[in-house]
Amino acid sequence: MESSKPPDVYNTAENNSNKLENKSLPIVGKATSLFSATQEFKLPGISSKVIRILDSSIVLVFMLIVTFYALFSDDIRVSQFTKADDDGFFALSCCALSFFGIEMILSFIVKPEYRWSFYFWLDLIATISIIPDIDWAWNPIVGINSSSSSTSSGNVSQIQNAGKSSRAGARAARVIRIVRLVRLMRIAKLYKHARKAVKTNTLEQVSSDDTVNIPKESRVGRKLSDIITKRVIILVMIVLILIPLFDLDFYKTQSYSWDYGIYTVDHYDEVFPDSDEIKEYYKDYYKDSYRPLIYVAYLNGTTWTSNSTDPNSLREIEKYYAHTDNSVAIYNIRVDSILDAQLSACKTIFVCIVLVAAAIFFTNDANNLAIIPIEKMINKVKAIASNPLKIAEEKILDIYDVIEEESKSRCEKLTKMCKKSKKVPIEYETAVLENAFVKIGVLLALGFGEAGASIISSNVKSGGDVDPLIKGKKIAAVFGFCDIRNFTDATEELQEGVMVFVNELARIVHSTIDHYSGAANKNIGDAFLLVWKFDSEEVQEFSDPVIFKPESKQVKYMGDLALVSFLKIMVKVNKDPVVLKYRSNAKLVKRMPGYQVKFGFGLHLGWAIEGAIGSNFKIDASYLSHHVNMSSNLEGLTKNYGIPILLTDRVHNILSPLGQKYCRHIDTISLKGGRDVYRLYTSDVDFSGIMPGKFKDNSKERTKNKRRALKFRLDQGVLESSEVIEGSKEIALIKKSFTEEFFEAHAEAMKMYLCGNWTDAHNLFKNVLKIRDADGPTKSIIAYMEENNFQAPQDWKGIRPLY
Repeated sequence: MESSKPPDVYNTAENNSNKLENKSLPIVGKATSLFSATQEFKLPGISSKVIRILDSSIVLVFMLIVTFYALFSDDIRVSQFTKADDDGFFALSCCALSFFGIEMILSFIVKPEYRWSFYFWLDLIATISIIPDIDWAWNPIVGINSSSSSTSSGNVSQIQNAGKSSRAGARAARVIRIVRLVRLMRIAKLYKHARKAVKTNTLEQVSSDDTVNIPKESRVGRKLSDIITKRVIILVMIVLILIPLFDLDFYKTQSYSWDYGIYTVDHYDEVFPDSDEIKEYYKDYYKDSYRPLIYVAYLNGTTWTSNSTDPNSLREIEKYYAHTDNSVAIYNIRVDSILDAQLSACKTIFVCIVLVAAAIFFTNDANNLAIIPIEKMINKVKAIASNPLKIAEEKILDIYDVIEEESKSRCEKLTKMCKKSKKVPIEYETAVLENAFVKIGVLLALGFGEAGASIISSNVKSGGDVDPLIKGKKIAAVFGFCDIRNFTDATEELQEGVMVFVNELARIVHSTIDHYSGAANKNIGDAFLLVWKFDSEEVQEFSDPVIFKPESKQVKYMGDLALVSFLKIMVKVNKDPVVLKYRSNAKLVKRMPGYQVKFGFGLHLGWAIEGAIGSNFKIDASYLSHHVNMSSNLEGLTKNYGIPILLTDRVHNILSPLGQKYCRHIDTISLKGGRDVYRLYTSDVDFSGIMPGKFKDNSKERTKNKRRALKFRLDQGVLESSEVIEGSKEIALIKKSFTEEFFEAHAEAMKMYLCGNWTDAHNLFKNVLKIRDADGPTKSIIAYMEENNFQAPQDWKGIRPLY
């Protein structure tokens, strides 16, 4: 049984629990269920057991069968069976009446939401409408007595009673027209049990398979669907019931030739009482017709009964009484009753179709215009809450697709303009609101970055006030710092154009970092903080240095990806025509002759606290740790060493053998009074062989798939990070000019330098400069040794103190 307040009425009770859980299902397609629940409540033990029985699959299927029987049994009885079979149908109808009554009473007792609800009244009407299907109860109500209408005896009193029965039958026929329409109320009961059966079956499947995920419908969708379906049922039933009231046939029984015939015979008998000719003619005329005369009785006691059909074998609705004060004639109209029953069954099916179609069409409009957009918004908000970065990535990809489409050749655009234009779909306010939600989410994700994803997620998921200052989280990562050289001079010369300048470089930096599993964190004017974060389960101890678990996968490739990212950025800056144009910018060249866009890079591995920094007025999502500062310090040291990139031994230790081969040890330094000691490495680069070429945007869909495939293959061990380095022709090209002779000479000089034999080291470093006279690290160390007259300090331990 249903309730006008759907919650908690038709849910299957969970095993070993007194709580009923909501599981919502659509009516058809997206149309939402009337009977889903959203609240939970506890019931006494007996009530809970009764509800479990009422909502069990066996009971629901059984009641569904009973409802089908109630809908079509009377029509099948009349059209396919004879009066002799009626008692069996009446007995089954009595059982159906009992089942409906028991179900309604139990639901009324144990389900408070069902009491006096919309579906309670529908069920009550549907249950009462079964009574006219039971002649044992219905005939006395409408004044039909089977014994009084019997033609087994021809006495005068029985003939007079037959006349009364004919008048009662005429009244009953008019009432039955309405009853048959009221009986269509059982369709609502059929719908109810069908929905309950489907839902219970689905819930049982879910309980047997925890991996099944049923989408949760919105409350507004559930409520709107409930209201629409109620109104459709009421409207259709009112129209069906009230329209016959406006027909004349309902108030006045039509006169047929049968009535005129018996009236003529009666009148002729009064004029010629001794002649039976007209009576014989009357019988012969009608006894073989399509609706034959089967019985005639006169007041004087004379009767005639057809040999083909016994009037007592016909139901009252299969007989037509034509009568006067002195005579009664009965006609066999079983053919009409059969046709009427068949049409009634068709009407029942038609109303079912109308109700379902109306519910679908009405709810579809509501779904398309309101519910679906609202649920899309809810899903977008949930998606933003679960993974803000993914939503931002997908939305940005859509933007790039639009840009790519808009950049097609003018010829293609003109061709499209020549084609027949299509009607532009109307953008409703709900679509505008949905797009606004997405844009706000994307902007939040872009603004907060990977470090702020947890801030967005936790605040969207929570139902309270906004709390941006959530507790930080310790993470391990490779931190990279990237600085644009000569930025102050470029700003003064480019003025407003400096924003375009920075964004063009940011496009290269961010897209490259993203492709190799990194994330941009801060844009500080001329610098970028970049992060390659390890999953927390990869870390064994957040010490200094960080200790990773032996089975860690990311530690095998994350260092290589960070190094490759910086090398790729340098290649693209020296290759992309968008960046190369600044080499010919008149203002920049005048101020800095031979100007080229250059970067400085620092790479360091360590732990940091990820979280929000600031107050309720302004926050930034970033990382706090001396390890983050170390990457910035390394970038600053690149200027001292005259090289574009520096990395510490913490990063060098996790590089692949090929990655380590591409790096050169250039110094060992100490910071913070000697507490922190680092071996410094650089990756030598020479861009003289790089030819200008078009930069391919790595943010497009195919590159996103490549990035995911790259990380997946690295995680699965299908691909080694060294293969990523080895497979890059550009990296091989910028390394080509650095010979083994150069590396061996530098390594020998470094050995003498670290051992404290600075005199020999000086001579060996001079040999290095003969091979590459512009080598910055060599010049830096020579300058440092020169400050000490090429004599190592007394406490020299191979470590150069900086600050």
